[in-house]
Amino acid sequence: MKKIKFSGSCLLFIIIVSLFSIDLKSQNSEIENSILWEISGNGLETPSYLFGTIHLIPEKEYVFSETAQKCIESCKTLVLETDINLSLKKQLEIAKQLILPEGKKVKDYLNEEQYQHFTSYFLDSVKISKSTFKKMQKIKPIFASALVLNEFIQKPVAYEQKLSKEAEKIGMKAEFLESIDFQLSVINKISIEKQIDMMYVKGLEGNPMTEYNQLLEAYKEQNLEKLGELFEQEEDIENFEQDFLISRNTNWIPLIVDFSKNGSCFFAVGAGHLVGDKGVIQLLRNQGFIVSPLK
Repeated sequence: MKKIKFSGSCLLFIIIVSLFSIDLKSQNSEIENSILWEISGNGLETPSYLFGTIHLIPEKEYVFSETAQKCIESCKTLVLETDINLSLKKQLEIAKQLILPEGKKVKDYLNEEQYQHFTSYFLDSVKISKSTFKKMQKIKPIFASALVLNEFIQKPVAYEQKLSKEAEKIGMKAEFLESIDFQLSVINKISIEKQIDMMYVKGLEGNPMTEYNQLLEAYKEQNLEKLGELFEQEEDIENFEQDFLISRNTNWIPLIVDFSKNGSCFFAVGAGHLVGDKGVIQLLRNQGFIVSPLK
């Protein structure tokens, strides 16, 4: 299980703006590098496509290749991890799950020395605004890097939002692999104390934007192997990789198969889910499908 540092950690929620942070390393000796893949064979009448996203990217860096555009236009269904077009009521329900319990603040979980380090790191080293720092005091640590990255990334956009609008424009049907409630349930398995320890005691290192920019460059290069190398491994959170990555990948495969059998689909999931022996690409190959990289 990899250590989830603050600088590369935000797990994903478009609702507060997110970024992927999943172990991308494969046990295979070689990783095929692409963020766009064709799924064919095994009885499929028409191919489907698998696209790896980065959940938060500067608008000027957003790229969707001509090949990817042709692929999505050939499909009848867009399939995302979860529905991002939520009602105001649902957004408010989710917001309540992002804040610390019982009206507590970060300061209540740290001793004086730790809190001073926390304050100095964000205000003096990272130089976030006081308004963002104030918001961070009230939310669960595992969601905090979304606030920081959103402050520094110029005009941030999410691939999921862009793809959703494109699908609506060309009349595609929308489907989803899981609910946002399920995603939150996985996150909420980690105690607040553990989140505080891994992110605000052990995890305050470097600058979040330095690591994010390295991640962004690797993504733009479609270099999955390089992306994997940006994340360190450490036995830090018991069962988290199993719950958040491996189990979800496994749960998605029957849905991906069923959707694909009913017609061409364009699947868009965080790039971290693509590779590794237990990644979506290999799991589909294990089922007998041909999964080929496209450029």
